[in-house]
Amino acid sequence: MEYHDWDSPIRTKRLNEILKSKRKEAGLTQSRGAYEMRCHDSYLQRVEKGKAKPSITFLVDLIELYKIQDAQTIHKIWWLARGHAPPGNVNPLAGMSIDSNFRDLVLQDNKCMAYLTDGAYNVLAYNQLWADVFEGSPPKNMLEWMMLNDQARGGPMVKNPVLVDWGSQWAPCFVTQLKHVVEMSGGKNQQLNQMLTKVKADPRALRAYSSYADTPIHSDGACRPFHHPNEGRGYVRLFPVSLVGSAATIMRLEFTKMRPTYQTVLTAEGEVQEEIA
Repeated sequence: MEYHDWDSPIRTKRLNEILKSKRKEAGLTQSRGAYEMRCHDSYLQRVEKGKAKPSITFLVDLIELYKIQDAQTIHKIWWLARGHAPPGNVNPLAGMSIDSNFRDLVLQDNKCMAYLTDGAYNVLAYNQLWADVFEGSPPKNMLEWMMLNDQARGGPMVKNPVLVDWGSQWAPCFVTQLKHVVEMSGGKNQQLNQMLTKVKADPRALRAYSSYADTPIHSDGACRPFHHPNEGRGYVRLFPVSLVGSAATIMRLEFTKMRPTYQTVLTAEGEVQEEIA
């Protein structure tokens, strides 16, 4: 893979060669390409020449318009045009179909609560430990439940919400994830778009989105307060396992009554004890 300094003339030359040739292969003139992208000719020219950094959504649309499907070529374009790897596999439906072997991993987990979601956070599988959190069946869409359901976040009629301290401990991560997956789909996954619309229509969710959506927050190994209906109040450590090339995820939640202070980290030199932030 080719990597060049952002100001390198080699970078701009290579990007121009790739995009110009792919546009012609797609049977498009620059003017027609600009028309389809709903931008000015001069802007498309600057993008193709590497003189303007396109938005994620613009570059996703451009790759689709130019009918570029080769993974290596797409990877090159992202590095040359934006300076980083492509989000997921730049497919609006990435992670919407999951191999059943991943379901088996969830069902076999008898240590942690676990569930499997697709690229739009629809629940495809869950184990009994996760089912025990709910009186009926677990929610069908995890992000919608976590962002909009009072059983999750608390409300006038809910004394003990599952996600304790929702506004400060849980919501920031959820809205960051939502914005990321919407961008990753290029705005073309209708279910994610509808979810974003619902979030922005809900006053509590909107406040969280407006405050935290642009803040990078990662849930890997995070420890957050959690109310278990059978065990009472405690904490869960989150262990998300993202499936390659999509937002589909296996989420494992380890419940403890006391907040853990240290974790065991594996390194090539052996196990290391680290303090949990």
